Amino acid sequence: MSLTSQLQDGEIGRWCTRRLTGTAEVAALLPKAVRGRRTVFPRGQVDGRHWAAVGGAFGARLAALVQPAPPYYALHGLVAAGLARREWADEQAAQYPTHAGLGAAQRGKALDVRPTVTGWLDLVPGAGPSAQRSELQAIVSNTLGTRSGPNLALPAEPVLADFLERTRTYAERHAPLGQLGTPGAEAGLARSYWLLEMFESVYRSGAVDESMHQVFRPGVPTVEVMRAAASEPVVEELARLAEQTQSYGALAELRRLAGNPAPGQPLGIAGPVLVSHWADGDLLISGPEGATLIDVKTVVKTDRPDRSSRWLWQLLCYAWLDTTDRYRIRNVAFYFARHGALVTWPLTEFTNLLLGGTDPHEARTEFITAATRAITSEGARLPTPQADLPPT
Repeated sequence: MSLTSQLQDGEIGRWCTRRLTGTAEVAALLPKAVRGRRTVFPRGQVDGRHWAAVGGAFGARLAALVQPAPPYYALHGLVAAGLARREWADEQAAQYPTHAGLGAAQRGKALDVRPTVTGWLDLVPGAGPSAQRSELQAIVSNTLGTRSGPNLALPAEPVLADFLERTRTYAERHAPLGQLGTPGAEAGLARSYWLLEMFESVYRSGAVDESMHQVFRPGVPTVEVMRAAASEPVVEELARLAEQTQSYGALAELRRLAGNPAPGQPLGIAGPVLVSHWADGDLLISGPEGATLIDVKTVVKTDRPDRSSRWLWQLLCYAWLDTTDRYRIRNVAFYFARHGALVTWPLTEFTNLLLGGTDPHEARTEFITAATRAITSEGARLPTPQADLPPT
């Protein structure tokens, strides 16, 4: 399970229903935030998988806009699919600008070492690279007919490494940090982030989607064949979503929250981890007024209280799970990507609104007790201060 499933039908969801009595009033604000805005729709009829895949691909685009970090879960997905070894995935992660300055020990387990506002977080503290083998590797290791070993390179690894390097280089040249590229550049990036979402979906679902089979089943593809996996309507939709970040000033507001850094400087942290493999956020914009935790939504409708209530709960839970304040979360926000709407609250105000005026300290203490119980029962754990590494 995860926090998402806990909020759906677990102990934490029941706690939120009972204690967050102001939820309906806050949820009623969300439709107002997107009212009257031009909405980005898919072209033609699409299925449920399309909505999720576009959401994941656009989330990867925003992550790259905020920080030059590895595509952590896409790399985990390649390992889970049997296309790459965990050692290779760590080597690839260590080549991204965020991780390039790590020491040898940390580079050897780069996927499990994540930047925070205050330094670094070791997701498996005390463990060396040999202990970092992903449990997901066993889920679908035989699906594509491959075998992995600690010293045996897999056939797809060279072309996958080439794809990742090309994607990094292209983004650096045509869409520097904190900025969008031209429409043509964004279309090119859309193909790359569609692929990264395809890989990540293996990690998220524990299964290899048919679209991934089509790319890899005939044999090891070229980078060009992989990038052709995204259809023209998908590329156009993702490029329009990127453009929408400027249409109503959301990108400018993200830059303001980050303190208006110089071009090419990061805006914050992509994929902040609150509880490893159990609760990880989308974006964290760090600035002089503290950090803003942002949940990215690519939905069209924001007026379903049953769904939006869980969005609100999840955002508060994420903020509260930062028990050692390593991310300095002082504000929370939703970014409704299809509408270009960034909806932001100071964390204190957001908390008080959801609690309906009851004591926030008492409520958070109750929540942490319930969350620790749920996290432990599902085999995860809250990061302790011992997991924090100093800045590099």
